[in-house]
Amino acid sequence: MSEFSRWSRDLVISEIVEYLESTGLDWHSATDEFYLWHRMQRWSGVVNTAVCQERAVTNPMLDPRFIAIARGLPARAKYDALFLGRLQMELDADLGRRPLDGRPPPQVYANGGLSNFVRKRSVSSSRIVRKVWQRVNGSNRLPAASAHLARGLVQEFRSRPELLSPIVGLGILSPQWMDQVMDGSLEPSASALSMVMNILAVAN
Repeated sequence: MSEFSRWSRDLVISEIVEYLESTGLDWHSATDEFYLWHRMQRWSGVVNTAVCQERAVTNPMLDPRFIAIARGLPARAKYDALFLGRLQMELDADLGRRPLDGRPPPQVYANGGLSNFVRKRSVSSSRIVRKVWQRVNGSNRLPAASAHLARGLVQEFRSRPELLSPIVGLGILSPQWMDQVMDGSLEPSASALSMVMNILAVAN
């Protein structure tokens, strides 16, 4: 697994660099495009897939008209959630004064000033500390709804083991690990299942 981990890490970095360079854009614009066409699809896909059978899901930020506006803005207008903060204050100032989950309210991002700067930086510092702690402990912060999807995937694999047949002989996953997952003696993490799904997608 360590050899595969090194190979996959190098491959991912190489692919990302190649994509960013292929856009021909400056760094900020290129990373915006990467986030839009890759990160956003995976994030919204996971969240929406987990709940779309239970309720209707609408994300106005994925409307082509909104995307066109965001892509047309200069990087300085979007930096540090400035655009989103100001947009929220225009749409509903009362709501914009309510704190976000683990972050200051949009009003702070919409306005300048020393006090707002300090509040934003304190949040950034806390996030950096959490990231460092995750690295030290070898843990990660899973995306929303990942546990829900993981349970569903495990149930599907255990009821239909033939779904995993394309990757059994590849030598990437430990046979012992796969046996333990299938017989119920091991509950795989959401990140491990994410890797399994990526391998399946390539194998098929």
